[in-house]
Amino acid sequence: MRSRSTAAALGVLAVLVMAGCGTDRAASDGDGRPTGGSSSPGSSAKGPRWAYADVAGDKRGRFLDVTAPAADDMWATAAFDSGAGSRSGDQRLFHYDGRSWRQQDMPRELDGGVYSTRLASSGPDDVWLIGHGVGTGHQSRLHMARWDGSRWQRVPSKLTGRLKDVLVFGPDDVWVLAGEEAQHWDGRRWSDRPLPANASSMAGTSGDDVWAVGHRTTGPGLGEDQYSQPAAMHWDGRDWKVVDTPVFRFPDPQPPEASASLDRVLALPGGKALAYGDLSFNHGEMENEPQDRSFTLRWDGERWVDVTDDAPSCPKGRDAAPDGHGGLIHLNRWHLTGDGDCRRTAWSELPATGDITRQAQQSLWFARIVPVPGNRKLLGVGHMQVNQSGNPLSRPLIATLDF
Repeated sequence: MRSRSTAAALGVLAVLVMAGCGTDRAASDGDGRPTGGSSSPGSSAKGPRWAYADVAGDKRGRFLDVTAPAADDMWATAAFDSGAGSRSGDQRLFHYDGRSWRQQDMPRELDGGVYSTRLASSGPDDVWLIGHGVGTGHQSRLHMARWDGSRWQRVPSKLTGRLKDVLVFGPDDVWVLAGEEAQHWDGRRWSDRPLPANASSMAGTSGDDVWAVGHRTTGPGLGEDQYSQPAAMHWDGRDWKVVDTPVFRFPDPQPPEASASLDRVLALPGGKALAYGDLSFNHGEMENEPQDRSFTLRWDGERWVDVTDDAPSCPKGRDAAPDGHGGLIHLNRWHLTGDGDCRRTAWSELPATGDITRQAQQSLWFARIVPVPGNRKLLGVGHMQVNQSGNPLSRPLIATLDF
């Protein structure tokens, strides 16, 4: 499918810009509350504005995930409130063809209903859709389907456990992290690739450069007063190997059951990576308890370095994503550009129509933000949380940002 220009590809979305329809808001903090003022030197007081695509009407619920193989070929999944107390809600698939978003039923090739769906792709003819089987418990089998550019194909799977990450480098090079296992698809079958430590997140830029991060319970920095330390594992195309990371401890006296772990990793261009983690403990068992600590590690091509205190001065969140041009967009909507400029992105409240009252408090939450290929544009999916007396609701949203 041929890529079009930015204006042709996304400018003709049914975009509800909301100007004049609600109160303008700057980017909020991680709790969805508006954040005012310039946060630091180099921060811009005003940045680009998110524009909403009106694709779900007055439905309640949220968009779950999105992938953008091309500017004129994008996919998103949503869970709409069914009103029947369903665990999964009304799961829907959306496709953008360069002109408009169209709603679809989930493909039959998924072998029944699914929930907690994830999307990943390596191109317009290699889109993967994965979800948990409905009603089969915590160890539900993962149902999978692959779009080959013209139709959905069933992908056989016996994988179980909570789906954590999906990486697609090609039709014959797919990684799935589910439960405590990493599984690889070679185009014909799944094979287990045992990890040397527990993993929570996976990311990579190619099939021979994949990172998995989590925690370890053996090795340096562990003892009776320390339950775990961060773990980073690298796949070089043949094997998983543990790569040393800094050790994190509280000042003495150590609090009970202290644990340090990594729960998110981002793969960046040029062989770089970022990982986010926490140092915590079992609260309520000692006086003068220390504060939990969050930390950020950076892979510089040779080693993992603690950059928590010297990271770029921009309000940071754990849920960041590359913007495709050397910068990071945080799901709390602060944009750290490739030039180091920290900008607050703006958004507008939904208009006070239908179920939404003028007194409602609204906050925008993104589940996923991805760059649109070939453009300086981001695509985000999530929901607008509307808190109002007697009738709180969640309105699903797709939004785009030109930067």
